[in-house]
Amino acid sequence: MMTSTAGQKLGAWTPELDELIGRLRSQDHTWEYISLAVGRPKSACSDRFYTSIDPELKSWTPAMLLKLDQMVESGTPWTDIAATFNKKIITCRHQWATLGKGKYRVKGYLSSSEALNWKQHEIEGFWKAWLRLGRMDWKAIAAYIGATNQTASKWTPKEHAALLEVVMEHGLFSDWSVIRDKVKPNLSEDEVEAEYYRLDGVAIKVDPKPQVTKSDIKPHDGWTEEDIQRLNTILMKYSSLPVWTKEAAEHGVGPSEDDYEMLFDQPRGLKKSGESRGSSVESRSYETTNKTVPRLPPQFEPPWTNARVHRLKRLVSQQQQQERATDSPINWSWIADHIGPGIDESMCITMWHSMPERSKVKYNPAKYWTKKDIELLEEGITAYGRGWALIQQNFLQERTIDSIRRKVTNLQHVRDSLVATQREIALNQKLENPDLDVDAFIHDNLKHNPQYSSINRLEELMKQYAEDNGKVRKVIHRKFD
Repeated sequence: MMTSTAGQKLGAWTPELDELIGRLRSQDHTWEYISLAVGRPKSACSDRFYTSIDPELKSWTPAMLLKLDQMVESGTPWTDIAATFNKKIITCRHQWATLGKGKYRVKGYLSSSEALNWKQHEIEGFWKAWLRLGRMDWKAIAAYIGATNQTASKWTPKEHAALLEVVMEHGLFSDWSVIRDKVKPNLSEDEVEAEYYRLDGVAIKVDPKPQVTKSDIKPHDGWTEEDIQRLNTILMKYSSLPVWTKEAAEHGVGPSEDDYEMLFDQPRGLKKSGESRGSSVESRSYETTNKTVPRLPPQFEPPWTNARVHRLKRLVSQQQQQERATDSPINWSWIADHIGPGIDESMCITMWHSMPERSKVKYNPAKYWTKKDIELLEEGITAYGRGWALIQQNFLQERTIDSIRRKVTNLQHVRDSLVATQREIALNQKLENPDLDVDAFIHDNLKHNPQYSSINRLEELMKQYAEDNGKVRKVIHRKFD
């Protein structure tokens, strides 16, 4: 069981607590307020929201997850990763952790080099079996190690309680080797972390991982030889298992430019599991995949292909539009990250300035929100409350429903960040001036901030609509009673 700072035993997160946190957060209450209402530390409430409750978690696309994996595996700092995705660090780390420590691959395939690694208790079990059962009785040795694995992997209620308590003590994203050593040293860090997420309500299925070799892979019923060839090619491109990296090296196979472009230009075109494999996007992906075997090793490919040059023009034009709208300089590092592996910002700058036609490049980037757009959004909320589809249909036809909803959410996040900064300043000043009204201090310092004022106005309109709509429902009920 988790333990609060006051020594009170706390259980696992429940759907009721999640609903309470989500509702209070949507009403823009501070984490201090939410902490008091829920009865848990504010850091725990914040962690829970940004890793399990935040609606923005559903906005991650397969392309974003693949890019996240590439950045983590290449050692990119979490601050840079969060800036790339415009997300919080804790959210990015959670997305990576819950996808198998960065082993997310194209079309949902998962791989893990850990399947071929021996754990300490397996090594000890092997030598015990070697001495007891005979040195050449491999079937008996394998059965003994399998039984050892089952025993070592079982979690007792006492170990579950200790796990929750140690995570509460060290934090959700601390060094999991420390947590593992204190709770269940015979398991790997990944297994202990995955057990915490499973126990804490995150939908992760953790099965014992058998030793895997290429010969163990069996085709599923209904698979054709062509399907198997496509899968093999994808595994050679993206799997981290030694057996597949070796095959990839022998065939000179690596992630192709077409794969990268398709994932990041058309992330919504990927079919969900359960839909037909014959979609046009997947067919094109597989066709380009099959064309890459055999091919020259990646290191012999030219750094600037036609697709990369086209992407550079697109991204620079988009940044120029943003530069004019916000007075912020072009982010060449961000552009380089989105061009693809092997490209840095200096290469992007050099290539861009070598284009004689760069001044003629025309690109119609995403439309930025103007003051007029915000006014239309206010009118829409006045008329329909949180009816985003109706607002889009009647007031903001040029925007998508997701864009409208995301704009409100982004304004809330900006406002929360501004308020948190001012609250910290106010609390420091309150040490010298106990009579200081913290909330009034925050409001006075932010009331002229356009984003702060805008989201407060929008939320007032949403609240007013809900109250008026509630009154109408009461009148209707009384009429028919």
